[in-house]
Amino acid sequence: MELQELKEDEFYCLIADDGNPQLFSLAPDFATCAGMVEMLASKGISRPLSILFEEGYEIFPIKLSITGNGSAEEGFQKAKQQLK
Repeated sequence: MELQELKEDEFYCLIADDGNPQLFSLAPDFATCAGMVEMLASKGISRPLSILFEEGYEIFPIKLSITGNGSAEEGFQKAKQQLK
């Protein structure tokens, strides 16, 4: 399998009040981003978006690039070594 690289593709992401992206919310549009947060909140994994907004979180449009850094097997072997 070959990794399909992304080059500055547009996404939306919930950003914490300290500027850290909340990658679980990464989505191709605003509605999906908000929906992911609400779905996780309904399962007790996150807090509702309304509370997060009150705490200073915001949904930002972002550009994302992903480039490969080795094969899947290389990644697995590296992770395996780290577990030793």
